Amino acid sequence: MRVLQLCSKPLFAPFDGGKLAMIDAAKGLRENNIEVIQWMIHTRFHTFPKQFTSESGQIIEKSFIDTSINWKSAFLNLFKSQSYNIQRFDDKKANSELIAVIEKYKPDIIHSESIYCLTAIEEIKKRFNIPIVLRAHNVEHQIWERTAQITKNPIKKLYLNTLVKKLKKDELRIANYSDAIVALSEIDKQFFQNNFPSKNIEVIGIGTKLKKSFNPTFPISNIFHIGGMDWKPNQDGINWFLNQCWPLVHAAYPQLECVLAGLNMPQKFYELENINVKIKVANDAEQFMNQHQILFVPLLSGSGIRVKIIEALALGKVVIATSIAAEGLGVTDNTNILIADSKEDFLQQITKCLEKSEVCLQISENAAIFAQENFNTLKNSQKLIALYKRLLKN
Repeated sequence: MRVLQLCSKPLFAPFDGGKLAMIDAAKGLRENNIEVIQWMIHTRFHTFPKQFTSESGQIIEKSFIDTSINWKSAFLNLFKSQSYNIQRFDDKKANSELIAVIEKYKPDIIHSESIYCLTAIEEIKKRFNIPIVLRAHNVEHQIWERTAQITKNPIKKLYLNTLVKKLKKDELRIANYSDAIVALSEIDKQFFQNNFPSKNIEVIGIGTKLKKSFNPTFPISNIFHIGGMDWKPNQDGINWFLNQCWPLVHAAYPQLECVLAGLNMPQKFYELENINVKIKVANDAEQFMNQHQILFVPLLSGSGIRVKIIEALALGKVVIATSIAAEGLGVTDNTNILIADSKEDFLQQITKCLEKSEVCLQISENAAIFAQENFNTLKNSQKLIALYKRLLKN
């Protein structure tokens, strides 16, 4: 079987959760003797390396799209039916190149990792009789919907709500043209199921091969966050945490460090180093996580599931996260994760970790066991292949 995997970013370092999820899918398929060809979109923001070493048998095609935000075109988009999010990826040259890739390799299955890879889906369906599987990492419009809900500026809120309506329409249109949808969580599956009751929709999560190699040491010296700061929900969450939560925590525990790592770190966070906020570089995420202690994930918006939380659980980290951050993972508060949805909650959960070592150790152990039982790459790839085979029989 030959699968064409459409990727919304180049799958090269530095890595983020989305890239890791795409890499996990491709590796799992290849380990099951499925031939995988990858078409990767690269942009000014997510660049394709000038030189890279491909793995044995790896075939990569690429297309450049200028997704830069142009405020004039963003304004003019208000008078169009297509969402600006989709418009930025709807590139004639890239779409033609994708059509050429399909003609060249004649895949049995087209597996798309994002709606943004499928702006030409109508044309693909007209030209080719190839099943298309949409792997929805998130329910895209819900990210912006939640962002609009927490936005106080009325003009910005109005613009975001307009964007949400258009994006939802485009998201449902692309999902409707797809032959099957793979959701990463039951929550996301329910959204698609409500809109497409008769469509083939399955939950197939993300796997990890990381193993526990961490035991909390006491006294705990830091809490940390790692994640791409080019993703607005991460920016908003860290902003909220540093402005609302960290002053309480720092007042209670002045020696505790708050360590931040991730791509495109805003300059304003460097200015907080006088209150024990430290900015570090994480070239290797696993190594970085094992050098630090407790992961905090203060997401206030977003959709899908957090790959970094899965990795941290597998490594036996204690994770303190908002309900939105933990959404779809199936974790249990005070058993294998700690949930905090307010500044008081974060202070309480951090206090628990700092002052109750036995609780911290037990959650660490439970987290690693939970990850190994629930995030298995081999099982996920076998489910995906079974879905492909059912589609090919129809």
